[in-house]
Amino acid sequence: MESKIIISKEKPKDYHCDCKYCKNLFRGELLREDGKYFSGRERIGYSSFEKKNKHICKGHSVGYRFAIERYSKEKDLIVDPCAGSGTALIEAAKLNRRGEGIELEFYKIAKENSKLYPGMIIVHKGDARKMIDKIKNRINLVITGPPYNNHSDPPERKNLKTREDFSFDYVDKDNLAFNPDEVYYEEMIKLYSKCSDRLAEDGYFIMIIKDPVRNKKPYLLHQLLTEKIEKETNLKTCDIWIHRHYPPTMFMNTYPKRFPDVKIPKYQTIVVMKKINNK
Repeated sequence: MESKIIISKEKPKDYHCDCKYCKNLFRGELLREDGKYFSGRERIGYSSFEKKNKHICKGHSVGYRFAIERYSKEKDLIVDPCAGSGTALIEAAKLNRRGEGIELEFYKIAKENSKLYPGMIIVHKGDARKMIDKIKNRINLVITGPPYNNHSDPPERKNLKTREDFSFDYVDKDNLAFNPDEVYYEEMIKLYSKCSDRLAEDGYFIMIIKDPVRNKKPYLLHQLLTEKIEKETNLKTCDIWIHRHYPPTMFMNTYPKRFPDVKIPKYQTIVVMKKINNK
């Protein structure tokens, strides 16, 4: 049984960002009802197929569960244009919403997960920029984790016991992560603009992002994307929520030992944007 989500209104002292969004729109931290952190391993209602197949970092289900329940209604259409293993789609189905997503790299995992909820989820394979028009119905909520730009400090994913190296990365040549910053942001905003255009008038657009580290300092991907989205679309940021990225990754454990002065991002940032009609 999934633990109830409680909200702490106090921003953790080790949260890494103090941008205008996090400073002015912070609404709370998501915790278990016993006051502990939710674990990324708490994935209830997912296929055993995903345990046997590699994924860079599956989405923490708690953020998706919380945001979908709070910012949508039963029977709504929930869309993730970069679906990954299908976390947003599964959490939508569990909450009696319809889920529809697009995935380039990990389509098989998302597809296997979706089979557990027949008639509730549709997964399209391909590049979201080319496939977004496959979604025919009006969208009530877009919720997504963007592909991570590959120019961050390299991660470490070796198994401490076996020393097996899991430091693989994206492989599909069409993945936006391979592009330099200028192209990456341009293409991401084009995609998100298309998503915004398809949103219902009272719809929400939500990003869930764990900021990476670049050049030995936090790279505020959530802030950079939010600023560009607000500038180029009719979306306006209204809420910021966070939850701990727990358990910590190998990178989060080892990087501070090499660079103790670097403030490692330890939280997922949930950026909530609402569609407005003055653009």
